[in-house]
Amino acid sequence: MRAAPLIVALIALVGCSPSSGILGPTPVDVPDGPTPAPEGPAVTEEESPEGQPDDQGASFFATDRFVQIDIELPEASWAALIEAPYEFTPAHVTIDGRRIEDIGVRLRGRIGSFRQVWQKPKWRLDFNRYTPGRRVDGLEALSLDNNVVDCSGLKQILAWHVMGLADTHASRGGFAQVTLGGVAYGIYNTVEVQDDRFLARRFEDGSGNLYDGAYIWYGDRNYTLMDFTAGIAEQYELEEGVDVGHADTLGVQYALEEAVASDDFVGTMDAVFDMETFYRYAAVEHWIGQNDGYILNTNNNRVYFDPSDDGRATLISYDLDYAFMPNHWGHNWNNPRGAIAWHCMRDTECYEGIRGAVADLLALLDPAEVEAAFDGWDQLTALPAINDPNSGCNANQIGNRRGTLRSWIRNRHDVLRAYWNL
Repeated sequence: MRAAPLIVALIALVGCSPSSGILGPTPVDVPDGPTPAPEGPAVTEEESPEGQPDDQGASFFATDRFVQIDIELPEASWAALIEAPYEFTPAHVTIDGRRIEDIGVRLRGRIGSFRQVWQKPKWRLDFNRYTPGRRVDGLEALSLDNNVVDCSGLKQILAWHVMGLADTHASRGGFAQVTLGGVAYGIYNTVEVQDDRFLARRFEDGSGNLYDGAYIWYGDRNYTLMDFTAGIAEQYELEEGVDVGHADTLGVQYALEEAVASDDFVGTMDAVFDMETFYRYAAVEHWIGQNDGYILNTNNNRVYFDPSDDGRATLISYDLDYAFMPNHWGHNWNNPRGAIAWHCMRDTECYEGIRGAVADLLALLDPAEVEAAFDGWDQLTALPAINDPNSGCNANQIGNRRGTLRSWIRNRHDVLRAYWNL
C-alpha cells in the first residue's frame, strides 16, 4: 500500500475532493490499534530516576496505536496560557481513561511551531508540578508535538525510528489523539522529555549536566543560535545537573580553539567531546536530512556531559520537524554552520570519521524494513490525518508529503553513497 494512493482511496470512500481538506464536520471513526487498558497508565510516587525499567514510559510511545489524551483547562488556566504561554498553570488530564488531577501544563514552540491555546499548540505536561514525586508510567513529564510545519505528520516518527536503529541518543515518540475539554485538537506526537529520567535510561551515569542547545529567542525574529564559540558557549541553558558556571561548555570552546590550531584536531577534541558519538550523530543527521539540527544550523540539540565518560560531552538530537529537507535555507554539508562540524569537514581524520560512520549506518539500515515501518504508520494515521480539524493541510498535501518521504527512504542510501564516495 502506497501513501498517496491510500489518501486518494480514502477521499473516494467519503466522497470529497482532494482540495477540500477536512472530510466534513464529523471525523470518521477508524480503528486506532489495540484498545488501551481502561485504567490507563500507572500513577506512582517515586523520587529517584535510578533503578527504573528500561521501558518506563513505553505506553506513551507505541507506534501502532493512538494514546487518547484529554486536557481540561480551568477558566483561570486558559486565561493564564493566553497571558503567559510558557509558564506552567494547573490543569487536569485524562490519558487512556485514567484521570490525573492537578498537573502543570504550558505551551511550547517558538518561531516555526508555536500556536496559541485555541489553535493547535505544542504542549508540555508536567505530572509532578503540583504533586512532588508523582510519576505516570514512570515519567515526570510528557511533551506533545503539533507537527504544524509537517503536512505528512510522519517526519519525527521516521527520524526517531532511524535514530533508534542507529543507537544514537534521541527521544522516543508515538502518536496521540488530543482533545481539549472534549473538543478535538487532532493528531499529535507524544515525545519523551529529555530530563533526569531520560538520562538515567540512556547513560550509565545520568547525574551529569544537560544543556539546551536550541536558540535563545528574544521575540519576533530575534534570536541567538548556540555553539561552542566565544561569547556563545556560556549562554547554554542548564536543564539538568549542577551549575558550574559553564565551565564544561566553555571547556569545549577552549578545546575547539586549541584543536583548530593544533596538528591533532580529533585527539584534542576527543579529550572533552566524544568524537565517535559525534560521527554517528552526524551520519544520522545527514541520512534524515536534519536541516535544523547542530550540524547544519546549530539548533535543536542537547549537550550532555557524562560523568561515566570522564565528563566528555555528547550531542543529543531534539525536535525533528524540519528533518527530511535537503539543502533548505541554503545549508549544505560542505559548509555546515556548527563550528565543530565545519572544522571536522576540513580535517582529514575527522572527515573520514564521519564518512566511516555513514558507511556503517548504510550497512545497518535496511530501506525495505524502514519502508515497511513507514507503511504501518501511514495505514494507522492516514484517515485521522485528513480529518484533523487543525492541521491546515488538505488530503493532497498529506499524500504528496508522505509520498516524498517514501521516496526519501528508497533513495537516501544512494544519495549518501554518492556524496561520501562510498
